[in-house]
Amino acid sequence: MKALTYIIIAAILVGIGCTKTVLDKTPQGVQTPEIFYEDSNQAILGINAIYDAASWEEGPNVGSNLEWMYGDVLSNDAEKGSTPGDFIQLQEMKEWRANPSTSPARDTYYNMYQAIFRANTAIVNLLNASWNSPYKQRLLGEAYFLRGYCYFYLLRLFGGVPLFTTPLTTSEFGTVTRASFSETAAFIEADLMRADSVLPLKSGYSATDVGRATKGAAEAYLARLNMYEIGTDNSHGHTWQQVYDLTNKVIQSGEYGSMSNYA
Repeated sequence: MKALTYIIIAAILVGIGCTKTVLDKTPQGVQTPEIFYEDSNQAILGINAIYDAASWEEGPNVGSNLEWMYGDVLSNDAEKGSTPGDFIQLQEMKEWRANPSTSPARDTYYNMYQAIFRANTAIVNLLNASWNSPYKQRLLGEAYFLRGYCYFYLLRLFGGVPLFTTPLTTSEFGTVTRASFSETAAFIEADLMRADSVLPLKSGYSATDVGRATKGAAEAYLARLNMYEIGTDNSHGHTWQQVYDLTNKVIQSGEYGSMSNYA
């Protein structure tokens, strides 16, 4: 009987001890963004995730938001086609009465901000990562380019939009006011210039990295942004000479040439 009492007491003590020292431990296997970007081999995966979100056009979580819907259907370049009741949202866009709560406008907005969130996550954590190398600077350049690309995509469709430089938290939803066209353009230009300063030339990538952001891409998008500002809201006083200098720099780099067969 005495032995049984000891066993019961021991079990109670073990149970109390487990409650505080074993069962309530903070999980040690949680992968936080800070830890994730401390590994250079993992950091590239975070950058790849930005490319992924920036390219979403159709999928299980979003409706169709293909770029030709904006660039062609909203202009005189193309007709919607099919019947009037087919994809009514596209017909609404054609008539310039798009509903922001439905696809494609809603899903384009969602996709671009998902990519921006991922870019901000990469930028913040790469800047704080303890390792340093030219490779890290290249990854930062890709993240800055992609953030600028996404904001330029939004600027062309919606004008000025809310600007973020850090990953948005749920408590911040709806609290950041919309920036002006001029402010948004300046933000994009700063990102593209950062990217231009650290990205390699096209020839600086290996065959397995074809398609990544390059110095030429950053300069070409800077020229495109300047042209867009000249034709809309040129608060920053850009000139056609600047556009010429940027595009000529891309041409003179020797990295690009005309296609022998455009088709």
